[in-house]
Amino acid sequence: MGRYTGTLHKLCEQGGYYQNNHNKRKNAWTHVLQYLELNTVSDPRAWKPPFESPLPPYTEASDELENELLDEQGPKKEETPLRISVRIAPSQIIAALCHVCPEAAKCPDTKGRLPLHWVCKRPSSDPDSERVFQIVVQTYPEALLHRDDAGRTPLHYLFWYHAHTRSARLVQIFCQSFAPSNFIGIKQPPPTSSEDDQHYPLPQIPTPSELVPAIAAIIYDSKLGCLPLHYAVMEGATKESLRVLLLAHPHSKTATDRYGRTPLAWYLGAGTLNTGNSKSIANKHISGESPDPHATPIWETKRSLTTIHMLLNSKVARTADITGRYPLHWAAHLVSLHYYSKPHNDSDSDDDDDGDNGDHYQQNQIRQTSSITKSSCLPIRCFQMLLDHHIEALLVEETEMGMTPLHLVFQVVLEMQDSEWKRLQRNKTVRDNVDLVHGGPGGFTQIPVEYIKELLRTPDSDDKLPSHVAERTVCAAHIEDPGGRLPLHLALMTAASHHIIMALVQAHPTALVHTTDEEETLRTPLHAALALPYTAPFQTIETIEVLMNAYVTSRHGTFVNGKLALKMEDANGMYPLHYACQHQACLEVTKKLYNMYPRVAKLTNGQGDLPLHSLLDEKNLFSALTTNQLVIGASLATPMGWLSAEEEHFCQSHLRVLQRKINFLLLPLDNECLSIASSAHGMLPLHIAVAFDACSYLELYRMIQMVPKTVTQMTTSEGYAYSPLDLHEMRKPACKDQAKWHLVEQLLFSFGPTLESHRFKEDLLEDCVKVIREEIDGRYRDDDTKSNTAGNHKLALARRADFEIEIQETLSSIEAPDMEQGYKPVPNTPNRMPRGSKEVRSRRIASTVTPRTPVHSAQSQQQQNHQQQKQLQQPQISKNKSKTNKNTTRPETPSSQKAAKKSIYDDDGDGGYVVSPVTSAYEDDDDDDFLSEQDDVSDIDGYDHDEFAEEDAVFAEEGDGIAKEHEEAGLTRGEIEEEGEEVLFDAS
Repeated sequence: MGRYTGTLHKLCEQGGYYQNNHNKRKNAWTHVLQYLELNTVSDPRAWKPPFESPLPPYTEASDELENELLDEQGPKKEETPLRISVRIAPSQIIAALCHVCPEAAKCPDTKGRLPLHWVCKRPSSDPDSERVFQIVVQTYPEALLHRDDAGRTPLHYLFWYHAHTRSARLVQIFCQSFAPSNFIGIKQPPPTSSEDDQHYPLPQIPTPSELVPAIAAIIYDSKLGCLPLHYAVMEGATKESLRVLLLAHPHSKTATDRYGRTPLAWYLGAGTLNTGNSKSIANKHISGESPDPHATPIWETKRSLTTIHMLLNSKVARTADITGRYPLHWAAHLVSLHYYSKPHNDSDSDDDDDGDNGDHYQQNQIRQTSSITKSSCLPIRCFQMLLDHHIEALLVEETEMGMTPLHLVFQVVLEMQDSEWKRLQRNKTVRDNVDLVHGGPGGFTQIPVEYIKELLRTPDSDDKLPSHVAERTVCAAHIEDPGGRLPLHLALMTAASHHIIMALVQAHPTALVHTTDEEETLRTPLHAALALPYTAPFQTIETIEVLMNAYVTSRHGTFVNGKLALKMEDANGMYPLHYACQHQACLEVTKKLYNMYPRVAKLTNGQGDLPLHSLLDEKNLFSALTTNQLVIGASLATPMGWLSAEEEHFCQSHLRVLQRKINFLLLPLDNECLSIASSAHGMLPLHIAVAFDACSYLELYRMIQMVPKTVTQMTTSEGYAYSPLDLHEMRKPACKDQAKWHLVEQLLFSFGPTLESHRFKEDLLEDCVKVIREEIDGRYRDDDTKSNTAGNHKLALARRADFEIEIQETLSSIEAPDMEQGYKPVPNTPNRMPRGSKEVRSRRIASTVTPRTPVHSAQSQQQQNHQQQKQLQQPQISKNKSKTNKNTTRPETPSSQKAAKKSIYDDDGDGGYVVSPVTSAYEDDDDDDFLSEQDDVSDIDGYDHDEFAEEDAVFAEEGDGIAKEHEEAGLTRGEIEEEGEEVLFDAS
């Protein structure tokens, strides 16, 4: 109230305040009608309205009333009594106002809108709406052709507001014919200097002719250049209303806006979905205004198959917009958004069962088929109809991103997943909804495979295809995007279901070893499946198995084996196992990649890191406070803030899975690999094993025996220089088995007594002295394996038949190096020991100590004692004689024979060691055959006993000859060790 000064303006405004009170509303509009009756005069020459009016015939407004009816008041000086009333007043009031002053229906507001434009904002649910439409149109019929400042006619407004309530009869009223002369002055505004006007001019309004009717339906707006049919389609008009528009103007279905989009393209999401770099022309309302943020997204509203059939013909299906997209491209885009936005249904997920996989696959297919008909926003029949009219669109690459419809299905999801990953990083949200063991449940698994199979159809003819496409393609699975990525790459990057992956692989088997362009780092599909941190944990064992199979590539019987991708590295030197470890793939997937090619655990990437090192978080290993970033990999940092019970349980599960990964990745590591430190932190495998408690006492003991110097190595992270013993001290508060913790502490200290941070700890030194005294006195118990001393623990393990280990050194036999010559780390010096260096070779020779007979049983123990007594009974030989024998000439070892070395897990289960040939990471891997999961770990280095049988025989003969010389000379084992003599033994 108070916006107007005129009496009639105030009365009309007052009637709008009582919309919810019927009695007051009726009284208010009665006062308006009485005011009009009191201010009219009779005149036989007065205008006779073509509609029924509540005022007496042949009456007209007085001069004062006429001035008031045409007076524009309000804040913008545009409100007349008629414009105020048409939005809310009953039809009788509108009829009376138009009766006494028809000129008011011709008065535009500041945006060029007539009262008829405002009437179109009234919902059809109002019983007086249709009557009001008729009154205003009959008062001024030419208003149907009037355009506002944006070029919209009242017919545009009719579908802009409440389109789903408009009846076919009302649409017919707005589609009445006019004389062609009425269209002479209707033109598009002149182009401006804006980019859109220069590059995308507005479509011109056609001149009425025999083929072009003289109705408002042929007029384009001046925003996006859309017809009323575009508005009707996008705002959900009824089929009857669309049929009226199409009958009145049949060619409107092929008409395009300024960006080349037909009404069908709009209906499939052309104007509301983002398209690569052309975001300025997307995400717009059909009117050209900003969309309502609260409106239901288009991919959540079901598209009518009848509407698509009405808007589709061969010309429409073959019409591409400025982005190079056909309606089929938009259909693929829309379906992709629809299925990805759906919540994951547990019934659609792949359950782990030991039953028949075929029955499980069939049940999953039934569920997917039912989901197509029940909940899809776009029926699959739509794809079939589009392909019937233009199947060549399957192989056409749109100009924005150079992608086919099949590419778009996965690219759209990939962009949404990237946005979600950035949100997680920004909020530092812990991903506690990932199955750490089996993978999933996220990814792009909801879309039925039937949609993908439709997009994999083969065109019947290549007449209208580009020459470079027609020559080399069979289906869309063969086409690369500008980055060299096939649809299989994109599908794996989105973690699509294994059913979809199988369909893509069967359509193009050689895609398994297809690499992307150099800018995309030369990745195979297997690399792509694990290269993204968001989707790598979603990959399942079923998907990896599909990629590992062999497929026939032609009718001539040639085939491609997907296992080849396991041995391929990308431009960054990364193998698939590196990516699986770096991006925290599930345990089953990581174990599968390792089992299929165990040797990859010993290979380094471009930065010199093993897959074991890739498990570590590069920036948050020791602290997450300095980087303020989301922790992705393994980390020793304390979680920030309070953790719920679910989050704490997830962290514990993550640690258990991480320990299992570390455990099997340590299996094939040899002396050289155990000396490799991570490039980011300087973490050796021993650091990792100790920090995350991933190995047993016996396994740690074997690792240290192979490379003792690793015990004293320090990490190289700035501000976080730790030895393995320091990392072991850090986990003491969280360790549940304190007895085992003390044993490991003593073990680490016994091999690194020169560590400055621990050599002055009195309690630790007292424990070591106690161990030495107990070993000298022989005080230990066979049944006490939990004694709090490392010496008792090792001696007890040696006595147990089930461990069958080789006792090479005990705590008391370790000779601590001098302080000046000890393994004291050099400050600020990386711990990296290049493979093949002089230091590594010297360590390898030093570690080849005289082997002792493994303790297999009581009988073998008696034989060993008897041999030692026999040696003690032999006469002692002088040192000079031993030196003379030292220079005895030996037969040369064949050059092809490699020195034997042992892995930290080389126990073959029968009480002996499996010795494999030494191979360097710099040598050619000609013997890298693929292994199944059942293959023994002893075959990791590819040792073939039959192939090297002859060399083993020569090696054994040399050992027997030298042993015989020692026996004839009467040398004891101690004298041989003292003089540094090498003792060769039977490698078998």
